[in-house]
Amino acid sequence: MLAAAALFAADAVVFRSGWYKSLLEPDSSVAMMERMIEAERGRQSQPARHQVLALGDSRMGFFVRFANESDRGAGVRFATLSLGGQLPRQWPYILRAVDPKANHYSAILLPLDDYDDLDTGQIMAERVSDLRYLGGQLRLSDLPDFAGSFLTWSSRWQAARSILFNGFAFQKDVQAFLAAPAARLRKLEQYRDWEQWIYNYKGESRSLAGLRVDRANRKVFLPEDVPAPVRAMVERELLAHPAPRTGVMAAYREHWLGRLAERYRGSPTRLIFLRLPRGPVPPVPRASNPEGTARRLARLPNVTLIDEHFFDSLERPELFMDPLHLNWPGVERFTLLLSGEVRRLLTAS
Repeated sequence: MLAAAALFAADAVVFRSGWYKSLLEPDSSVAMMERMIEAERGRQSQPARHQVLALGDSRMGFFVRFANESDRGAGVRFATLSLGGQLPRQWPYILRAVDPKANHYSAILLPLDDYDDLDTGQIMAERVSDLRYLGGQLRLSDLPDFAGSFLTWSSRWQAARSILFNGFAFQKDVQAFLAAPAARLRKLEQYRDWEQWIYNYKGESRSLAGLRVDRANRKVFLPEDVPAPVRAMVERELLAHPAPRTGVMAAYREHWLGRLAERYRGSPTRLIFLRLPRGPVPPVPRASNPEGTARRLARLPNVTLIDEHFFDSLERPELFMDPLHLNWPGVERFTLLLSGEVRRLLTAS
């Protein structure tokens, strides 16, 4: 018991105090998440009539430079904490970090692949990788609910262990740092201006223009200059058979999206769900689910559902760089469409 207490105390000094966060590998998920959270806390003092925050993964191609530069005096200021690999289970903890009283934002943008709770074949409730994003934000009080949200005892144990001893969440990072501390420090120095770099970032302009899909014969036709990895990804994604409905996605969203709706119940903050552009070509139509989680939550007074066909005009090969992600022209159009609709909703309200 004394050894366990000593280990817990040492772990708390190094990791819970925030001391080690300044040494994290700058390209890692947890380091990027921590930097973005700290930057957003500092940005919140900027005056604006409406503060709007966007969450989501790499498919949420929302760049605040386009949104803020097109404001034209409406008084809406946009920010984003979206990050590749970010899932709804992470959202309550991220929002707790930047909006502890659940009242700072006029709107929070929550992207989904669909409003029908379609299963994908992946079980998000078993994504232990969520720990790589939330390692610095999980508290001891989160242990029962967060660890209990996993489906297997093995995953629950990994989550519980990382919450009890933060060092487990940072284990690989610590090992890499100890292997080459000087190189890590030099790399950290290069990231001092990362906020400005991200704000002015210009993404990939290549496209899938010329793409044709023959689903009857299960063939994809692409221009010869499309790289082989992208070609393989296009074939895998666009010719995949729809996953059977199991209810796993519905249960996952019910838990985590419902948690957000409950947190902001009675708050001045509006939760805005949007369906992302689905790909360079429209997918095979599937039966709609009128009782999908987002649709049911939209019956609440402070939850809004943007029309699921709002971004259909972007589902064109020339606006995608691979089967999942918009290219830079697509990102710009998506950002301007979404920010314009959010301004309209906030003005109307």
